[in-house]
Amino acid sequence: MPQVATNGVETYYERTGDGPPVVFIHGLGWDHRSWRPQMAALEDEYELIAYDYRGHGETEASSLRDYSIELLVEDLHVLLDELDVERPILCGHSYGGLIAAEYAIQHPDDVAALAFADARTDIGENVFERTMFRLQPVLNRIEDVIGRERFQNAMEFIAERVKDMEQGPEEEVPELGLTPSEYANEAMSDLSTDERSKLIAAGQDYVGTSPTDFHVPVLYAYGELTGNVIADKAEQLERAPTDVRVHEVEDAGHGVMLEQPDLFTEVLRDFLDDVTPGSPNENGDSPA
Repeated sequence: MPQVATNGVETYYERTGDGPPVVFIHGLGWDHRSWRPQMAALEDEYELIAYDYRGHGETEASSLRDYSIELLVEDLHVLLDELDVERPILCGHSYGGLIAAEYAIQHPDDVAALAFADARTDIGENVFERTMFRLQPVLNRIEDVIGRERFQNAMEFIAERVKDMEQGPEEEVPELGLTPSEYANEAMSDLSTDERSKLIAAGQDYVGTSPTDFHVPVLYAYGELTGNVIADKAEQLERAPTDVRVHEVEDAGHGVMLEQPDLFTEVLRDFLDDVTPGSPNENGDSPA
């Protein structure tokens, strides 16, 4: 099993393809498998790396009492250094966007571009999200009392009735053999309550970033059904000092790369083609 020691934990990764490097960063409670449709579709054009950060998937949890986004960034930096990966394009989903964004801030010369898949660059960008994070200690206690399975069923019931968390198609993803919801439930069941709490606290403590902080090309792709968290940033995005593109993926929710894998991959491929070496827009110039 391919692993690299990163600051006291063995970090699992998968690597395939050949070409300019693209590194995929999963969301909270998910794992490297969430990128399998893109890994399969793009491996003939790019070198692709998907990994599990602390406590997720095949990567072990840590005995550290507290986590930080900076620690997760350092884990990724060690991983890429050990794999001899230079100036990758970072693609983050959800919570993974925090890691990608902060990596670009800490290592501005080591990132070629950023792609956000319904991702966050700051925690608490809508009312529901802020409320859920504040209630996390209470939710943890409820989960301990009623059990994880009943707790997850209750949370799914709530999520289905919250507009910002509407989901897209529930078709089986061939690369997973599961529907997006089945995969999300399976992956989340492997994340311990303790790890989840440490990661949420790290996100809450993170100062956050904005599009004006980046000096590389940026893609914001988001699901049509997730509300206007990204779309409402239009004016801010227009002030960014670099090539920033916003793309709404039709009939997709938060799990945009699994709910509409072909549409999302097409959007990502177009962006990658423009910003990788040898392309007309490799220096971050806006397309004509």
